[in-house]
Amino acid sequence: MLKMVGWFTAIVLLLVYATSSMTQAASIRIVGDTILYDGTVQKNDVKVIRGMVEVSGIKRISLNSPGGVAMTGYALGYLFRELEMSVVVPKGNYCLSACATAFLGGKEKTLEGTLGFHVAWSRQKGEYSNGMKAGQRLGAIDAVYHFEMGYTMQMQYVVSVVTDSENFLLLSAEDLDFLSFDVPEDFTRFNKLEDQWLSSRISGPLRTYFIIEGV
Repeated sequence: MLKMVGWFTAIVLLLVYATSSMTQAASIRIVGDTILYDGTVQKNDVKVIRGMVEVSGIKRISLNSPGGVAMTGYALGYLFRELEMSVVVPKGNYCLSACATAFLGGKEKTLEGTLGFHVAWSRQKGEYSNGMKAGQRLGAIDAVYHFEMGYTMQMQYVVSVVTDSENFLLLSAEDLDFLSFDVPEDFTRFNKLEDQWLSSRISGPLRTYFIIEGV
């Protein structure tokens, strides 16, 4: 299993560099005993945060981000887990998309703000077969990531069914506990969801806009 994890981590890191964009990077700085991460997730963030931790010894990071490069989200999560970092989304902050993926890697997680997941997507167009190949590749990476971080396949499945580029699934700390597992055999366990469980947690474009704007 450790060899498999190392192999998938290497793939994630390689794809981070292959799928980077020119979006403005996040502001990453140290205030007191905390690394403050504010802005869009970009490929260089892994290197920057690792360097900060190595120099300062600080292993607490506060997140506020609308997301960004999907593969960097996985890489950040693996980094948080490797360095045994405590991850916080304070009240009033939001952590969406790639940021939410990264959040799952924290050794200790404190969620007081908004955490929102959606499927990875791309603006690029191409042949249908290429899209299927890319989807299968990312799906495999996503499944292994959720397994390693201790969350059931049900979480990945629900996100893939009810979300898209504009619609998010908002989860609380209690929801994360509900969708987690303790023994490997429970990774494929599907818990019964109460009526209205999904509908009360789906955030469309307007609701997500208000979250980001702090309305």
